[in-house]
Amino acid sequence: MTDQQTAHRILENIKFKSKDKSEIWALREAQDALLKRSPAQVKYWSEETSKAETANCPSCEYQFDDYSDLWGEPFCPHCGQALDWETEAAEQ
Repeated sequence: MTDQQTAHRILENIKFKSKDKSEIWALREAQDALLKRSPAQVKYWSEETSKAETANCPSCEYQFDDYSDLWGEPFCPHCGQALDWETEAAEQ
């Protein structure tokens, strides 16, 4: 079963079976954690006034600058989202 399928099952459990607020909260946290394990493509952009390239985390919009030590890291340091740096970089 993939992470996406598991996250969908968690959502179904929340909708149809869970009544306790703490259980619902725990299931939502588990669902978010599962979805963040799947790498998401970073959003690249650059300003015309600068030669520096910038990228943002697709989940929380955390900003990475190409001169930063965090450029190319596999996970966002702010929200923990797994990041895919290759997909859009290859298209440019």
